Amino acid sequence: QTLRLWEPDTGRDLRVLRGHLGAVHTLAFSPDGALLASGSADTSIRIWDLASGREVRAVTSTFGAVRSVTFAADGKTIASGGNDGSFRLWDTETGKEVKSVRGQFGVVFALKFSPDGKTLPTGSSDMQVHLWDLATGRQRQALTGHTGAVHSLVFHPNSQWLASGSGDGSIRLWDLHSG
Repeated sequence: QTLRLWEPDTGRDLRVLRGHLGAVHTLAFSPDGALLASGSADTSIRIWDLASGREVRAVTSTFGAVRSVTFAADGKTIASGGNDGSFRLWDTETGKEVKSVRGQFGVVFALKFSPDGKTLPTGSSDMQVHLWDLATGRQRQALTGHTGAVHSLVFHPNSQWLASGSGDGSIRLWDLHSG
């Protein structure tokens, strides 16, 4: 139920952040490094100011445990995914929900904004990577091949390649133009 900030060079414990009432499943730094978002089994997303260690915003919803959070490149939007199979976009400043897209694909364990901000892939318990068009909220494509839940995603800076890590023990590198 806590977050700890560590100094990498020394391993020194810098700060403990408290506020969640359940296990913390996911963390993401803002692009400028000033904020940290956390998602928890308590169904909340909390945003922390790293300089002060204070919680600046908390969003609690009824969609179940939060399994994944990520910031958009401009730092103004956070995407979250969770147990209900949906992903949601939140305004970082106000904490208001901007968009909700309900998928029927199981638990959303991973999500990541594309570097160009146009696509949001989600990795799910259905063993697929789903590519969502953020302008329309529609699924563009599903990438299949894993035989276990998809737990991690990362874009190559060129926005053309996406890597996915799965509970099946594999990492797959996807060419998003050809699928």
